[in-house]
Amino acid sequence: MTLPAEPNLVGCMTVVETILLAVRMMGWRGEKRGLSAEEAHQVAQLANAVHNIPGLIQRWHRCDESWIRSVLADFDEEWRYTDKPGSLLPTYLKALSSAEARVPE
Repeated sequence: MTLPAEPNLVGCMTVVETILLAVRMMGWRGEKRGLSAEEAHQVAQLANAVHNIPGLIQRWHRCDESWIRSVLADFDEEWRYTDKPGSLLPTYLKALSSAEARVPE
């Protein structure tokens, strides 16, 4: 098993955390009033955006990071998240950049 460098691992795990928090909040809202078809679709799309990340982390040497970025960007575009808090690609890139700044040269 080849794990990613720390910045990539931090970026991936931050996205996983962001998505799980979004799904949890949608679930709690749905518990009170149910989920609309659109909200259910969004939950499915969030799961779609994240479900491959754990496996890719374990096989990073074969991972196409540009594919991860494109999946995250596709979600943001579909749900008009691009400039909102919780948008996936900016969350990944910010966590990656922050972690890279902490790695000693």
